[in-house]
Amino acid sequence: MQITSHDRLIYREREYHLDQSPLEAYLVSLGRPVDLFGRCAAWRGYVATWTVDDGWLFLTSIAGSWADGSSLRIEQLFPVAGVRAFAAWHSGRLHAYRSDLPGGTQAAARAPDLTLDTFCGRIQSSSMIHRPKLRVVNGQAATGFELLISKHPLKALETEV
Repeated sequence: MQITSHDRLIYREREYHLDQSPLEAYLVSLGRPVDLFGRCAAWRGYVATWTVDDGWLFLTSIAGSWADGSSLRIEQLFPVAGVRAFAAWHSGRLHAYRSDLPGGTQAAARAPDLTLDTFCGRIQSSSMIHRPKLRVVNGQAATGFELLISKHPLKALETEV
């Protein structure tokens, strides 16, 4: 698995990249600095995976290292949580972008594909933008308009991603 700098969110069986880092508020609430070593691509030293399950936000995995080089695990941050931790500390808005569309979170002008409002880890509301599947023509991303004006649309190698 490739580690990216953004947290991942699994929502309705689709993967998104988060703009926010919900775990940061919990780490600050510990009252002590967490001694993480930034061996992954994230500036904060870890990348977390979040899952929405039946309207509740859970931390389901974390990739990172402590300063001594040992692997960071959920059980170390949440001793009684088990394999996943309920995000009861998180209240606020999460913006997420589909990971299967070009640009990801780099597309600053693009509206988020998914917005979740949470209160104490419970999803209060959600809004989703439904974007069409990405079409690839001759190895490049193409919109429906580009397909329409193509000189030889029948000869173009078209695949859906």
